[in-house]
Formats: sequence, C-alpha cells, structure tokens
Amino acid sequence: DTVHASIMTLIENVKGNKNNLLTLAEIAESTLYGDSAEVLSDELYLPFAAAIANNKKIPAASRARFEHQARVLANSQVGAIAPALKFVTPNGEKSDLSKIESPYTLLFFNDPDCDDCALAKTRLAADYSTRQLIEKGILKIVSIYPDAPTEEWRESAAGYPTTWIVGASDEADDTFDMRNAPVMYFLEKDKKILAKNMVIDNVINAFNMINNAQTTPAQ
Repeated sequence: DTVHASIMTLIENVKGNKNNLLTLAEIAESTLYGDSAEVLSDELYLPFAAAIANNKKIPAASRARFEHQARVLANSQVGAIAPALKFVTPNGEKSDLSKIESPYTLLFFNDPDCDDCALAKTRLAADYSTRQLIEKGILKIVSIYPDAPTEEWRESAAGYPTTWIVGASDEADDTFDMRNAPVMYFLEKDKKILAKNMVIDNVINAFNMINNAQTTPAQ
C-alpha cells in the first residue's frame, strides 16, 4: 500500500507536464516491465502505463503502446478474473474459457514454431502427476495458439494429448499479457488468476506436490 501510494504521488506530481509523464513511464517500463527490467513487477508498472493511457493530452501514437500494456495487464493480474477468451478448436468448434469447468485450469499459450513451447508441451504431456490430476478431474490444460487457426497449426494440434483442450485465438494477444513464450496462467474454478508467468519447472513441481497431497493418507 505504501509503494502504491508513493507511485500515485509521483505520477500526480508530474502529470501536468505530458513530456515529463511520458519520460517517467518510459523509465518505469524499462525498470519494471521490459525484457531487461531490474525488478520485474506488473503490479507496480500498471499505474504508470494507465497514467499514459488515460491522458488524452499525450499524442495517440505515443499512447498506443501504453494503452495496450495497461489493458492486458489489467485483464491478467494475479487475483483478477481471467477474461472469457474465445477460441476455435482444430475441428472448427467455437468455445471460450468461461465454459471450461474444472477446479483448476492451466492456460498454456504456445506456438508450434517456438522451441521452448515445444519443450514445455513435451514435459507437461510426459509428467505423471500432471496426467494424474487430469484423470482425477482436478485439472484441465487449455492449450491456446495465439493467432488465427491455420492448416499448419491443425496438423500440429494432432500431436497434443487427447486429454487437453486445444484451440486457436487471434484475440489472445489483445486480452492476455504474453511477453515471453510459452505463457502459463494457473486459474482456479471461477477463473481467478492464481499465478502467471510461470516457468515449466515450477509448474511441474507444483503439480507433483498437489498430486502427492491427494494420494498421501492423512497422518
């Protein structure tokens, strides 16, 4: 709360000068949000992006990047309810995230042309605990290709586990924060975001712990 109050005071002090506000937001972007961020924190960066997005005195061309960042960060913060992302399955059926019923959902954005995505997919598909949680009805994995469906994607989708929900969505990039592929969001039943930007090692370790807790008798 103290940090947020300090950020808002800082923004308030400079917002009268659009050039100073824009410079401040660019510094915050490189320090808190960009690839070389010293302290990666979407929560702390969002007020800076929102300040630019909401300031109509700043030219539209300069606002555009920050508007997009503010929108996707607001949609995809930990604790927020994930938007009902629409997607198309390989056989052409339309669905959306809100229709997925499961105690927990791993929303897995990936591209078949991305090597790190392919490695994460292979590890998830091969992991015993992940398969067990799916079989027990505790977990669903929703794998989304963040673009319009193509024939090439449909061919690659045939190699995904049949227990996964696989789809393509050209709205994904405008809805969710997707800076570094693959992107994973862990959601609870009501689609509240419990975790984001997880690395595959942490995901598998967490699923192992959950599965062990489900199978180990209480002492």
